[in-house]
Amino acid sequence: IQIRNMLEDSAKLTETIAFLDRLMTKLIQLHTHDSQLAQECIEESLSSICSINDSEVDHSLYNLTHESGQAPFCSFEMFASLLLDNSFRDRLLVYNPYLTPVAEKTAENLLVGALFSLNRAGQVARCITNVADVLDLCKKVSCASEHRNESAIKAISLKSSSLAELLCTRRGYPTVESGESLTVSYDPRFLLFEFTANMMLRDSQIRLVRRFVQAFESGGSLCHQLIMGAGKTTVIAPLLALILGSPSR
Repeated sequence: IQIRNMLEDSAKLTETIAFLDRLMTKLIQLHTHDSQLAQECIEESLSSICSINDSEVDHSLYNLTHESGQAPFCSFEMFASLLLDNSFRDRLLVYNPYLTPVAEKTAENLLVGALFSLNRAGQVARCITNVADVLDLCKKVSCASEHRNESAIKAISLKSSSLAELLCTRRGYPTVESGESLTVSYDPRFLLFEFTANMMLRDSQIRLVRRFVQAFESGGSLCHQLIMGAGKTTVIAPLLALILGSPSR
């Protein structure tokens, strides 16, 4: 009803187009900020992995082993995958045996910051695409009165609903604990899944995965029916395989 009233009122339609233009500008600014922040975090994290103490001998040995192919270089993708490894530090020492605990922690924090920023940049990019679609539809309606028909109303309603859902999406897996200091915990498996799939997990998907994991760990069974498009094949099943999988299972 609100969309119909907006389309039938030229002043409201003009105001809506102006609002969408402002929203587009802010989203582009946010996307630029997150992309730049992610790039800075990536560069600094890889730099931290390669950091060595002030010993010239260690510097020479490090360069020699890597340039000769005796030790591998660590790419960002490889570094990110180590978040799933229980032997995180031991694996990092394969790339740099001179890595200090401080440099390791710095690199890990920067890595997580990069992943969170990249994931949000991807979400913002999807918002930008939807805003552009809604803007295009609204401008077409404003230019030709004959386009103010049921098909235009339905198209704008669907796109607006999708845009609203994207804008309201939030991460559902980090937990915040308040005490003497603020502590935020997260599951790296959810974070890496979002990164590799370029998506943002829904709260309902996270809750369901946790229910399945809890049932498995308690020795019970669980059956749950999902509607089409809820992510049975593309989200739930791969996440359960990632979380429950082991060398023997």
